[in-house]
Amino acid sequence: VQTQELDGIFGKMPDDMKELVNGTVVNTIKAGSEASDTLAENARAQQLLDDGIFSGLGADAKVEIARLGSFFGIDTPTLDNTQAFALERAAKVAEIIQAYGAGTGLSNSDREFALAQAGKPTYEVETLQRMLRIEKDAAEFQLSKTKQMLDEAVKTGLLTPEAVRLLDIGRGSVPMPQQTGPSQRSLQYIK
Repeated sequence: VQTQELDGIFGKMPDDMKELVNGTVVNTIKAGSEASDTLAENARAQQLLDDGIFSGLGADAKVEIARLGSFFGIDTPTLDNTQAFALERAAKVAEIIQAYGAGTGLSNSDREFALAQAGKPTYEVETLQRMLRIEKDAAEFQLSKTKQMLDEAVKTGLLTPEAVRLLDIGRGSVPMPQQTGPSQRSLQYIK
């Protein structure tokens, strides 16, 4: 645990500046942790896309037809993937709404806008993949910036290596999906 005296590190820095530095460090560490979670969530969503979902024009109708088939006992893994993808992205909607400071008095158009930003199965697969790629790139960038800041903090003596290990940046609180073999979509090319 970090035990170094902070007054020596900050030197003659004004108190307001010390608070700003502390706030920046805390926010950067928090953003790095959130980026780790985003990468895991993103990987799960990408795996569902790879395994196949109903997407694009007619996706809603295909879902309803598959639900009817499921009712009669017909196995529908694409339906399962589509619904899991929608649920996975619904969590992203909540994050987007919170990021905009919304949450009370949310209009239908606000909800639709957030849903569109998170991605929904009625988009084409290519659009969803591009959205996930952009999200992944942003999360990886944030994670690298957080790690860079922590490396500098260790190098300059602001943090000990043990304190950085305790922060556990890069591991995230959300588990990465476990790939158990080729995805369903890749199997269609093998046959």
